[in-house]
Amino acid sequence: MADGPSALHFVDEWAKIARGAGPLVPPFLDRKVVETKNLPSSAFDPSVLRPPPTLIGEQDQLAQKMKPITVSILNLTKLQIEKLRNKASLDFDGPRGFSRFEAVAAHIWRCTS
Repeated sequence: MADGPSALHFVDEWAKIARGAGPLVPPFLDRKVVETKNLPSSAFDPSVLRPPPTLIGEQDQLAQKMKPITVSILNLTKLQIEKLRNKASLDFDGPRGFSRFEAVAAHIWRCTS
């Protein structure tokens, strides 16, 4: 698993080695840096983690967990998305307008809350 730049760097270095050139940065092979013998002890206190609060009107979290999950599909045309973007940008004076994702996400958020 790697992010895009790391994967590209790996492939680039691999290609250099395949062409006969050495890598720009030689590999670091000292395993002592990953030994766990000399690590400091953790000062993390797990008791500070508390479960999230229950929703308004619920008695406990078990009631929330037992509710069925609802799956919905929202089909929007390009025209509808552009209308959402334009409506969202009417009173906005920022350096750029809202993206399509931002406009649709805000619309869904307002409809569900």
